[in-house]
Amino acid sequence: MKKFFLTLSLLLLLPSFLLAATPPKSELGLIGELIATESGPNLWTFNADFLFPITKGGSFLLGPAVAVGSEDELTRLGAGFDWNLTGPKIGPFIGASAFHFVKDIDDADTYTITARAGFKFPIGKGAAIKVYAWDVLDGRGKDSTDISVAAGIVARF
Repeated sequence: MKKFFLTLSLLLLLPSFLLAATPPKSELGLIGELIATESGPNLWTFNADFLFPITKGGSFLLGPAVAVGSEDELTRLGAGFDWNLTGPKIGPFIGASAFHFVKDIDDADTYTITARAGFKFPIGKGAAIKVYAWDVLDGRGKDSTDISVAAGIVARF
């Protein structure tokens, strides 16, 4: 029984030692988003976020985000979150954002919460191409927005 607990302890501690040896990376992303709506023209936004690692291994990133859109009603401020599924390495990720809209519209929510999933493709050592699909989970756009797509460049440092 002692051997079992010792082996289990080592297996649980090994990933933390490996992740601690890898320096975390911050990400500055400049992303273009195409918003697919159920009716009317498709809209676009330019999204910038500056995500900092919040864990030692750099898998979880959190930071401020801003989006400026083709319509004044789309301009918003908030925060973004990414979980790099391969740790600090570039690869698949899932994430979310919470925004507050700068311009109020009658009978419309002043916030939006989105979820995203995609992939980061490395470009050299300090950059990546980030592509993902995203959808509005709650707030403004929940009922009128279909799944949308985004692509852009991320600087890693």
